[in-house]
Amino acid sequence: MKLDLRIPDIATESASGNRTGYANFALSMRRALQQQGVEFTEAADTILYLGPPHLMPATEPGKTLIANTMWEVHPVPKDIIASLNRADVLVAPSQYCASLFRRNGVRSPIHVVPLGLDPNDWPTAPRVHRAGEPLRFLWVNARAERKGWTFLGKAWAEAFVTRSPMTLTIKTSVDPGEDVPPDMYNSLVRVRTIARRLSWEELRDLYCTHHVFLCTSTAEGFGLSPMEAMACGLLVISPRHTGLAEYINKGVAWVCETDRVGMRYEEDPDLKVTTLAPKISHLRALIRRAVVEFDATEAMRVNAMAHAKTFTWQRSAEGLVAALARRQAVAV
Repeated sequence: MKLDLRIPDIATESASGNRTGYANFALSMRRALQQQGVEFTEAADTILYLGPPHLMPATEPGKTLIANTMWEVHPVPKDIIASLNRADVLVAPSQYCASLFRRNGVRSPIHVVPLGLDPNDWPTAPRVHRAGEPLRFLWVNARAERKGWTFLGKAWAEAFVTRSPMTLTIKTSVDPGEDVPPDMYNSLVRVRTIARRLSWEELRDLYCTHHVFLCTSTAEGFGLSPMEAMACGLLVISPRHTGLAEYINKGVAWVCETDRVGMRYEEDPDLKVTTLAPKISHLRALIRRAVVEFDATEAMRVNAMAHAKTFTWQRSAEGLVAALARRQAVAV
C-alpha cells in the first residue's frame, strides 16, 4: 500500500526531546506503518494526515484524504468541524472521540483505532517501597487547565498536615513559577519541578524511578502518559472519562471521582467548554491512601502492565491499514 503522508511541523518535533502528544503519536504511527509494509510517496492517490484537526491539509483533486486525528472537549469549534468534514475518512483514537465528532456535526465516515506504545520502550521496573523510603509521586503533562494542573496543586497542598515520607516530581514543558499554589511548596512534602527538555531515555528513567503516577486531566482524546506509566509498573491514579476510558478501569488503576465543570479551552481562550474534573477531596484521599497501601496494589499493577502492553503501535497500524483497505474496497 502506498500513501502520501502529511505530518505538520507541530507533530514532527525532535524525537529525542520533549514531544507533544501529536508528535509521539505521529512519529510512532509512521514507523509502525512502515513495518506493515506501507510505502510513503507524494505520488500516492491517498493522503494520510497525522496531526491536529486545525492543521489538516486542503483537499486535492484526484486524491483521497484520510485524517487520523482527535479532539478533547465539547463543543467542538465550527471551524474544526469544517476541517474534519473535508476528510473522506476520519480515524479517531477512541470511541469517545468518534461520538464527540458525530455529536458536533461531523459527517465523514469514522473508524476507531486506539493508540499504543512499544512494549520494549517501557521496561517494567521493580516497585519495592522500603520502610522509611519516600513514596515518589510523578505528574507528567503540560501546564494547562485542561490537563488538570490546578487540581493537582489543590489536592497536593491539602493532602498532608504532618511530615510524610514522600515526594512529588512535576515534569512539564514550562516552569510553573507563580502558578504553583504557595501551600504546595510550603508543605513539609518535597516538590521538584523539571521544566527542561528530557531525552527519551531520561523520560523513561523518570517513570521507572517513581511509584505513583497522578493523572488529573479533565479531557483526553486518548491520553498516552497514564498508559506508559501503567506499562512501567506504577500505581496510576486517574479519572475514567473521555479517551482515558479506553483503557482506565478499576482493575488496573485507582479511579478518581469527578465533578462536571466549565472552563476555557487553552487552544481557544474564547471557547468555554464543559468537562469532567477530578474531585479534589477524592484525589486528596487517594494520595493519602497510596502512602499506606502502595504495597497492597502489586496484583493490580501487574494487571495494569499486562493490560497496557496490549495497546501496541503495531496493533494501531494494523487497525489503520484495515480502515484504509475498507475505504478502498468501498471506492472500487
